[in-house]
Order: sequence, then C-alpha cells, then structure tokens
Amino acid sequence: MTSADDSVEQSAVTSNAPHVEEEHHHPYVSEKSEGKPWFEWCIAALVVISAALALFKLTTVATMLLAATSLVAASVRLAMRDKSPWKVRSIFFDCFIGYAFGLGLIGTYISILLIS
Repeated sequence: MTSADDSVEQSAVTSNAPHVEEEHHHPYVSEKSEGKPWFEWCIAALVVISAALALFKLTTVATMLLAATSLVAASVRLAMRDKSPWKVRSIFFDCFIGYAFGLGLIGTYISILLIS
C-alpha cells in the first residue's frame, strides 16, 4: 500500500467516527445577554418575603406584594427594553408573563374573597 492509499483509508475511518474537536469550545451561554443578577436577587428576596408573610397569615399583603413585584418587573422590562435589568426571553414574552401573572393573581385573590 502506498501513502496515498493509507490517507484514503484514514480519511474513511475518521469520517465515520464521531466528530471530536481538538480545541475546547464552550457553548453559547445566554446569561451574558440576560438580566442583571442584582435585580434578579431583589426579585427573589421579594418572593421570599411574600412567602414569609403568607406563612404568618398575612395573605393579602403577601399576594399584593407578589403581584406588585411581577407588575413592576414587567413595567421595567417594557420601559427599558434591551437595557432592562430583568430579561428572561423577548420583551413581549417577559411583559406578557409579568402582567398576566400580576393581574391574574390579583383577580384570583379578589374572586376567592368574593366567594368566601
């Protein structure tokens, strides 16, 4: 066998083998283009405070705090657009989810109060 035959055989063997890169490329991490951690931690803290208030039987305050947090985060996203510290997906998605959750939570709480 000649060296040309060896290279053909070698390329046939390597073409069937799984692709292995010699350099280690890290996958795209979307968090670099997402929200700011300080804002996300503020949201998390407000959610924990809301849960604590609910445990102490202050459900109205807990519900309104959670709803207000969601509405404010959606409003910040809408007002600041791409410079917003609160980014999850697209502007439409973030605003829709934030407003729907906030208003839905308030509506659900009021409806529960009306039937009880």
